[in-house]
Amino acid sequence: MKKFLFLIGLMLVLTTSLFAQKAAVMEFKYEHSSLKKDADTISRVFKQYFRPAGYTMVEKAEIDRVIAEKGFQKNSLTQDQIIKIGQVLNLSMIVIGDITTLEGPHSVGVKVIDVKSGAIRITDGETFRYLSEIFRYHDLDNPVKKLAKRLAAQVAIRPPESKHEVNKLKWSEKTVNKMKWEDAVNYCKNLDKSGKSSWRLPNIDELRTLIKNCPSTQTGGICSVKTSCVEDKCWKADTCGGCYESYLGNCSVFGDEDELWSSTPNTEGSSWFVDFSDGGLSVRFNSDYVFVRCVR
Repeated sequence: MKKFLFLIGLMLVLTTSLFAQKAAVMEFKYEHSSLKKDADTISRVFKQYFRPAGYTMVEKAEIDRVIAEKGFQKNSLTQDQIIKIGQVLNLSMIVIGDITTLEGPHSVGVKVIDVKSGAIRITDGETFRYLSEIFRYHDLDNPVKKLAKRLAAQVAIRPPESKHEVNKLKWSEKTVNKMKWEDAVNYCKNLDKSGKSSWRLPNIDELRTLIKNCPSTQTGGICSVKTSCVEDKCWKADTCGGCYESYLGNCSVFGDEDELWSSTPNTEGSSWFVDFSDGGLSVRFNSDYVFVRCVR
């Protein structure tokens, strides 16, 4: 019995170390005081979109607390001091950035540092002419958003397919392409993966088990939409609309950032889905195109 309990404990430790790692983004440095406002804005936008799967992001208040406790100078932190901050906060990695200008264009350089070894894992950057570019919605037009998401994808911890199990349900990978609702039903029905062919499109209750960091829509949350309550009256914006303060990939146990179909109908010609960018539930026409994860 003791040996069995020891093995269970060891498995829990290994699982925690793999899927509960922590990271942080430091305030970006700037070469001249005139760039402070721009640097603060760029840092804020970068942090909004740098949400790598498998990591819990430590917020600015925690970093500031350690800086104050250690007596460091916030505006002149050395790399050694930054690593020390990471060690105190038990971070796996920490991101630093610099803002410079070359007679007009802004240049953003970013480094991802491994806190344990002190080694620089990744260096990357973007150059853009106008600060207004970082407020553009589309990834290709927003250089800071593009940089943040590119780095997040590089460092993300993705659970292997054999670990795609939540509450005893096994989940497939998310589809590469979006599809209409009827095609999604047929896709899951005909899916044959690892010799298993009993896949199906998940109902809204099952899909809600994949939500995290949004208490109102997680399983057991106060959002009334479920397989036993699928009419429009079951949906309220303040309980089912999602957690708008969340960040991309932070509301999904798998790090998804997209909408996923459920098999649960709303009215004729429409069905429920979950938007994992904020954990919200809503309805789309069955003719709309949405991503899919199958379940069994």
